[in-house]
Amino acid sequence: AVISHTAFTASRMTVSLAAIAMQAPTYVVGLLISLYALLPMLLSVALGRWIDRVGTRVPMLAGASTLGVAFVVPAVWTTLPSLYATSVLGGVGFLLFHMSVQKLTGELADGPDRMRNFGVLAVGFSISGFFGPISAGYLIDRAGHGVSFGGSFALSTLLIAGAFVLLKW
Repeated sequence: AVISHTAFTASRMTVSLAAIAMQAPTYVVGLLISLYALLPMLLSVALGRWIDRVGTRVPMLAGASTLGVAFVVPAVWTTLPSLYATSVLGGVGFLLFHMSVQKLTGELADGPDRMRNFGVLAVGFSISGFFGPISAGYLIDRAGHGVSFGGSFALSTLLIAGAFVLLKW
């Protein structure tokens, strides 16, 4: 969860800064950030029901893979259309992964252990919410927007590999 959220928050920062660097109008920057939430807002109930039916394994891997695709495109072609694709795919991929992690966290324990598990998950999201944007800014300053997206892609690749191992695919 920490890896996916770090990559996700880094990509949101990188998308906005890349659009500004391309001299996109401010409404475009706002639209790009809003697109991260548009499809998750519309699909969350349906995807939640799907996750309840099929379990967490397939949706988690689908979310991690979607995040990988979302980040590799602008790493190779940092253009305004690729930023739109990243915003949409990144939002949906993170939604799938996050909802699966939430369900799995709840299923792993009962009572006080369940509360502890959700507390640890919340701390993990706080840590990744701090490190994602900082790492994106650092990579952009040192090597450019494409490399920052490449960093998010590298994290999502690590996420996919970890999900395969941990979920015993």
